[in-house]
Amino acid sequence: MRVLVIGHSGQDGKLLVEDLRNADHSIFGFSGKSYFSSEEIKLSVQPKLEDIESLKYLLKVFKPDQIYYLAAYNKSAEEKDLEDIQEDFLKYQLVNSTGLLNVLVAMKEELPKTRLFYASSSLIYSGEGDVPLDESSPMIPNGFYGITKAEGVWIAEYFRKVYGLFVSVGILFNHESGYRKESFLTQKIIRGAIRIASGSNEKLILGDLDARVDWSYAFDFIEAFQKILSCNEPDTYIVASGESHSVAEFAEQTFAFFNLNASDYLLENKQLLNRKSTLRVGNPSKLITKTGWKRSIDFKTFVQQLIKDTLVELERKQT
Repeated sequence: MRVLVIGHSGQDGKLLVEDLRNADHSIFGFSGKSYFSSEEIKLSVQPKLEDIESLKYLLKVFKPDQIYYLAAYNKSAEEKDLEDIQEDFLKYQLVNSTGLLNVLVAMKEELPKTRLFYASSSLIYSGEGDVPLDESSPMIPNGFYGITKAEGVWIAEYFRKVYGLFVSVGILFNHESGYRKESFLTQKIIRGAIRIASGSNEKLILGDLDARVDWSYAFDFIEAFQKILSCNEPDTYIVASGESHSVAEFAEQTFAFFNLNASDYLLENKQLLNRKSTLRVGNPSKLITKTGWKRSIDFKTFVQQLIKDTLVELERKQT
């Protein structure tokens, strides 16, 4: 099978490419200004999300059977927005929704039988209503990321209904791996604990210890993506664990891995956060029923595995 991965250098893209390589599929991946091909295809035109002609050219040359649109532009709750609001929004929109629109236009004209998976986000929901959330829950985003990821859902469903394209959507709740940057909460906690266990006398300052999150292991989501594209019909699915755990619980499990007491090393400062903590828990029942997918590990094992993966990744970067 021939698979195009858009956003191959992000966490999900890296994990998907690894899995596809193990299955011996032909892969083409691109992110921003970089691309690679398992067939060593050399393009005369660099594919760009803002350039439909370059996307048409890529589809003509590579002819993928499947496309995974995993590209995303986002910031952590502790990162500042740009002062130019319009410029900030357009950055989100290009990657999260306009780019998808352009890929679907190219697909419609060049390869209408190809199947596409779009990775949306739980941030399309406000986090202020009832939980758990399912596919019928109203999309009420409260930030640029959520707004543009909601746009992506609507664009995908439009091309599915109007043009009959096989366009499926995964509404992804929090999922983590050792590939996350330290700006992500799980990595901030894990890497802080690693430093402390290695002798650092620092305190780890977190924004809200009581905040609750629906966390999953990212490897499980990669399986879900592929199962969704293997269905007979395209559809939209919640991909989540279906349960929530507090930041404090995550920190406690992390420090316990190193035989440390988390409360000895944690400080809370809610002023670190640019937005208030909200609760989003997903109901993956539809995904489980339609595809047979299920998560592979419980919360405690997830934290332990995430620490092990992070240690491996940190060691790899040092060699």
